[in-house]
Amino acid sequence: MNKKYFNSIIIVITTMVLFVNNVNAELSIQWINLTGDFSLDDRLLNWKVIDWKDSCSGGCDWNIQGNGTDSGTDSQLWLTGTPKNISVTFSKESSIIAIMMGGDHNDGYFELWIDDKFISSFDSYNKSKTLVASNLNFAIHNIKIVQTGDKNSESEDNHVAVFGAAALIDMKTLIETKVKYSSTFDNNDESWRYINDVNLSWTFSGGNTGGYLQGNDVGDGRIWFFVSPETWSGDWSQCTKFSYDLNLIDTGEDANFFEVETLRIIGVNGKEMKYTETTNNYPDNSWKTYSLDITHSSFDVTEDIFQSIIQNVKEVWIRGEYTNKHDIEGIDNVILQYQQSNNKLCDINDSDMDGVIDQWDTCHQTAEHSATYSNGCKAHDIYIQINELKQEVIDQNQIIDQKNRIIIELNSSVYEKGEEIKNLQTTIDNMYSKEDMEGMVKNLLNWGDTNGDGKIGLDEAIKALMITSGISSKSNKGVK
Repeated sequence: MNKKYFNSIIIVITTMVLFVNNVNAELSIQWINLTGDFSLDDRLLNWKVIDWKDSCSGGCDWNIQGNGTDSGTDSQLWLTGTPKNISVTFSKESSIIAIMMGGDHNDGYFELWIDDKFISSFDSYNKSKTLVASNLNFAIHNIKIVQTGDKNSESEDNHVAVFGAAALIDMKTLIETKVKYSSTFDNNDESWRYINDVNLSWTFSGGNTGGYLQGNDVGDGRIWFFVSPETWSGDWSQCTKFSYDLNLIDTGEDANFFEVETLRIIGVNGKEMKYTETTNNYPDNSWKTYSLDITHSSFDVTEDIFQSIIQNVKEVWIRGEYTNKHDIEGIDNVILQYQQSNNKLCDINDSDMDGVIDQWDTCHQTAEHSATYSNGCKAHDIYIQINELKQEVIDQNQIIDQKNRIIIELNSSVYEKGEEIKNLQTTIDNMYSKEDMEGMVKNLLNWGDTNGDGKIGLDEAIKALMITSGISSKSNKGVK
């Protein structure tokens, strides 16, 4: 099997949208003309490789199943003969995955499965390309490629060839989650406060894990809350998630839960927004983690009110009292997260249109679409000539392939003609037996030897020919 490595950057050939249960409501599939071996942090168009699963003869990172044969090279795995399947599980979460195929004239159909869900069947004939599946749920994904054993009429066999697979992330939306504020209470109470009838105390152990902050209900009837320290005030507009751990250590006898807001964020402007946890998710006497997206819909307020509060937060209240009895509540691991764009990775502008993005371009005035080095500077003539020679070699290889196909067709035609000649000879051989031929020679002597000397002279030969042609007859024998 002659597998070739193609590395041309031509944008999307085919795009289709599939609807697959439990994989994603709107899975997008596309072929791109870019394939081969990749590695971590490599770029595939606007995507970055965050996990690479290599394939080779014997499997490498892939599992091989089935009774068929497999082979390949150091960079490819080939499924040949009886249908087989290969599978691999990524180690990084992603919403985009890519399978680098090495299809040529010997390749046929395969099925793609993602997370044990059938996606579709694809023809890999002459598809030395990459199959990209995007809009997946952000998770660790498993893929399986099943060789079906089918092929189209132009393919010479039903093989399937794979370079490997990659988990990708879109560089345009690449973000990094960071912690803006956190309180783990491992060393002290970290200046947390309270509101209403409670006494707070810090405990060095028993938290989730390490120390934690404990509230002991005084019991005067007012609902009490844990209150963030002053250092947590400020602009929360880039914050995306708020989480904390609660442990309802003791409620007293015959306690009844009641509903009230779980979280309250108060702005410097005096405005408030509240979130109420569902009644079936109240804390119990073990550590339970609560998490909330910081959005206007979470607090059921308009975007304007949300922004007026979140851009200048004074403090946050976390509910500590849940029953009508004497509550003892523990809190731990209060964390406020935000997401920050990595601008260097997001910057993919190419102001001079030379094919090298500005971030990597050291020559920003290169003529549009001109040949350049990887740093964006104009390539020297020798570099251009080398590329032209490479293209000529590719073109010549294509011509040679065409000639080889013609030779194969001619050989086939010669073989067919040879069979026709052989059949014709057999037909001729079957027309006269050996006895027939001997009889014909004997008759020729009888007709031609007019003087009876056992020989045929010139005159006798002429007369014999006249007899066999019907001009004369055997009755003329002996007449001169």
